[in-house]
Amino acid sequence: MKLAGIFFFHRKRNRKRDWWRMTAFNFDNRMQGTDASLLLQSLTEGGQLEKWQEHFCALTGVFACCVDGRGEPVTEFGGEPGEIRRLVRAIDREQLKEMLWRVTDSELEDQAIETTAIPNLRLAVVSVKIKGKAELSWILCGVLHDTDAPEEEYGNPPLSDFSRTMGEKEFYRAVDLLRDISTELVNYKAAILKARAESRKSLYLKNELERVKKRMDALTDMVQLLESDDAVEGIMTRLLAAAGEFLGVSWAAVCRNLEDGEQMCIAAHWRSSGAEQPYDIGVNYETPFFLRSEKALVISENAMLQTEERQELSERGIKALIVLPVALSGEVNMRVCFAEKAKERTWEVEEITFLHDAVRVLRSILERKGR
Repeated sequence: MKLAGIFFFHRKRNRKRDWWRMTAFNFDNRMQGTDASLLLQSLTEGGQLEKWQEHFCALTGVFACCVDGRGEPVTEFGGEPGEIRRLVRAIDREQLKEMLWRVTDSELEDQAIETTAIPNLRLAVVSVKIKGKAELSWILCGVLHDTDAPEEEYGNPPLSDFSRTMGEKEFYRAVDLLRDISTELVNYKAAILKARAESRKSLYLKNELERVKKRMDALTDMVQLLESDDAVEGIMTRLLAAAGEFLGVSWAAVCRNLEDGEQMCIAAHWRSSGAEQPYDIGVNYETPFFLRSEKALVISENAMLQTEERQELSERGIKALIVLPVALSGEVNMRVCFAEKAKERTWEVEEITFLHDAVRVLRSILERKGR
């Protein structure tokens, strides 16, 4: 559905461009360079960005469209045309303009979520930046079904009879997920362009591109698990496999603390070919030191550990370890572990970032499954 046609259907000349200029979203003083143009072209080739947007919106329940670094439309809101017309009419253009300016200009802020004049309509802007420069931004709307705000506080009735609605917490999670995945996607495309520009023959860049592609493929595989109706244990195992195979680790597991906190069990696990697992499913174990903290734990080959802690890892054959907490309903009773048993290892920042993204997807899966 064309945004310009909704707002200015009586205007006949270049209606799409006119709508954005009249709402002052066209950032005239921000001329995109060749690199930005090539990046945008790479993202939109074959309609892949629109297809990805359609898939994401259908999966999460949000309405979304994309604009480039100058505020020009890249994709349109998708969905039932009548619902899109009502939704766009409900958006305060001045509010949206201010949000876009604020987020794209900020060095610290890359997203904003606000209430609107409609009780059950939430508006968000997510800006994807490279070296502090906004390459594209997402505009997201969520029609909520769980708000109980009185109409008199807003002066407008809530939106109703929408086929696509969601809870407020679901909207916040969808915004975070879109930010993380979009950043990965833009960085992936930017890496491709950079590699092509610098050298097609460079083995280093070739390997780097392959690694970035593998990271995107692994993340995409994990996001698709949100649609699965399989048992949660099987879904967790598949997610661990996708993350573990990308990292090339020996073993990965979802560990659950029992009620007393002194014991733990393995809810799901995966291991690489030939690797031995340090813990078995169906057995309660004394909680090891690395599962007692509510904070993330990263242990590389030269980590400073107590003698008892190093001995505990050695007994399990663990040479390097990452543990990330999974907070559900504000409590941390579950953690995800990724262990290297075959060799000494120093974890890279991008590997840790990737695993944080994986845990966000896992948390969304568990919340959808009511765990």
